[in-house]
Amino acid sequence: MTKRTNRGRLPSPDKRGYVRPEVGDKRFSVGNIRDVGTSEMERRLADLRNLFERQCQYHEIDHWAGSVLSHAKKLAAGERLVLRVSDFARNNEGQASEEAQRLHELRELGLDIVADDPSVIARGEKELKQLVDSTVRGALAEAMATADARFESFPSDLIGQLRTTVPSDPSRVETRTFFDAIDGYRKFRKKTGKRKDNGLPSPSVQNYLDIAKRFKTNMANFPIWELTDKNKIDEIFAGWRTRPVSSHTGKPISADHAKHTMDCLWAILVWIDEEADWRWELPKGAIRIKRTADSLHSDRKKNQTRRVSGNTYTPDQLATIAGHLNQFGKMLLGLSVNCAMQAAEVGRLEVDDIFDRHPVTNREGTWVIFDRPKTGEYGEWLLWPEVAILAQWAEVRSRTIGCDRLIVSESGHPWYREDWKNPQQYFSQWWQAKPSKSSRRIGVVTKIGRDHADFPRHSFKTIRKILPNLVRPKFGGEIADLINARKVDGSGRVSGKDTDRYADRPYEKVAEALIEFQDHFRPFLDALKSEDTGSEELKNN
Repeated sequence: MTKRTNRGRLPSPDKRGYVRPEVGDKRFSVGNIRDVGTSEMERRLADLRNLFERQCQYHEIDHWAGSVLSHAKKLAAGERLVLRVSDFARNNEGQASEEAQRLHELRELGLDIVADDPSVIARGEKELKQLVDSTVRGALAEAMATADARFESFPSDLIGQLRTTVPSDPSRVETRTFFDAIDGYRKFRKKTGKRKDNGLPSPSVQNYLDIAKRFKTNMANFPIWELTDKNKIDEIFAGWRTRPVSSHTGKPISADHAKHTMDCLWAILVWIDEEADWRWELPKGAIRIKRTADSLHSDRKKNQTRRVSGNTYTPDQLATIAGHLNQFGKMLLGLSVNCAMQAAEVGRLEVDDIFDRHPVTNREGTWVIFDRPKTGEYGEWLLWPEVAILAQWAEVRSRTIGCDRLIVSESGHPWYREDWKNPQQYFSQWWQAKPSKSSRRIGVVTKIGRDHADFPRHSFKTIRKILPNLVRPKFGGEIADLINARKVDGSGRVSGKDTDRYADRPYEKVAEALIEFQDHFRPFLDALKSEDTGSEELKNN
């Protein structure tokens, strides 16, 4: 009795800006256009629709179940899902087991939910486990007794040989499933994985959490005890390393996609092997299973034609883009080109990262000194005069608004949102959004493309490649890497050498390279000085 929901787009916002689609027999607010991006609202709506269909199928109803509706409202609002444990369950094992069942029921519906008191849920799970173990032991004892009675006429030596294949204690066989393991692994990673400053999982941890969750939709469930044979595990990995065809693109998944998927799958198996509560171990020889993606002919064709310069903008093209930007947009684009940054870097720049004189060498000029967030790499960039003026304007603007970051809206909201599933959503929309029924925003390169059909629409992240690609032929790979602030690890090692312990890296050469290529970018820099058009900044800025 499953009721399918309308899979249309987001409805138009109401007078207050709230978007309230109808799912099932209820309306939900998935956000306000002033502070939630379209992609985020679409993701919330998709999650709501999927949840409604799953709970209808699970409960065999065609409306929202009362036990699910409250969590659906929080899902629509983008809030963290938490099951409130009752006071009665804290002192009653039977109630604790019921609430543990409820938590697992919600997780079976696909909700990423945790309990506010995991210890109560753990006691409830223990109670359930004891009940299951008792039932399993009884069933096994009855089955073995039946088998003995049926085959008692067999020769005794044959009976002995057959019994050697039966575990000495069948009740110790792991009865939980692969999907149970996924839930346990995700819970473990959420507790122990690296976190961002705001407390949310780091991008790498979140990626593993997402991959593990997707296993429930693209893999069949099975009992873990079936994985006692290394070849059985190898068959599962073969399904990914051969790079199956994606249902979205109709093409084989990328090698990186396959690699990350297999890495996550292996991490789950290792977790089961090392988790004391699970009665399963990796079989002999499993460590030798191939976990690298197969190469395809399409990979070789793609690599033969790949050139960085063919996927970046020229100074004249940058000048065209700058001509469609207001002062805020010019500042953002200027810093991104000058400092070879993409959204994750420029979006985290703060007013204290701008210096009107080098703090160590005392060299004149406006400088950006910044540690790359993902790796902690140190970087410093001398700003071109035209970019320096815009950076100083941005510094005053942010201080006036009362914000530390440079790239913020007029109301003080950062453009780069670490707490969002897609932190750089504002940048993507500002750069190449296309108007839709739910949003009239149009990105700057999209607008230019309407007037100039041959104008390229490279993604915003390609901006960081422009300067290093020019610098490398003349100044070498090390200087290009320093401009990108990305090659040296957190211990200061370059290609395995502890050079940084004894000598400064050649940042003077970086400054020299920036000065050297200033004239190369003259069309772009001149465009940064032109009159402010004020037409292409996002509406909420």
